[in-house]
Amino acid sequence: SGITVSREYHELIPRWDENCKANRLLPADSSSTNFQSGDVMRVRLVVHSTTERYHVLVEDYLPAGCEAFDRGRVDPWEWEYWWVDQDVRDDRVSFYVETLPVGKSVLEYEFRAGTPGTYHAMPTLVEAMYDPSISASSDEDLVRVRQ
Repeated sequence: SGITVSREYHELIPRWDENCKANRLLPADSSSTNFQSGDVMRVRLVVHSTTERYHVLVEDYLPAGCEAFDRGRVDPWEWEYWWVDQDVRDDRVSFYVETLPVGKSVLEYEFRAGTPGTYHAMPTLVEAMYDPSISASSDEDLVRVRQ
């Protein structure tokens, strides 16, 4: 259908930020599916599209034992994202995209690893809401949360 999606997990670690001259939580350079309980992770979803698409839903399912941060409603004056809305639920984070541009688009959100165990993270799904023939999914990941 001309769309692909991939997912990466990056631990947020304290690092020196030259721009603001302070330590900040920044994503590690390499991705990992092994977390320590309490780790804050940034999920990076990369969607590639060969043509411009309209009314697209991107849903990423959380590994069991992990909880996404809910930012709540965003006021229009602070809106600086290319997607229209975000919905955080117990089991997934959904992004609603009015216009998916040609090429690479990146969506990010954060979660905290909680309950130790080994879990399956179901594939990320991308679907055109009004055209079921346009869809894609990422790989399923095996995630380990250590105590």
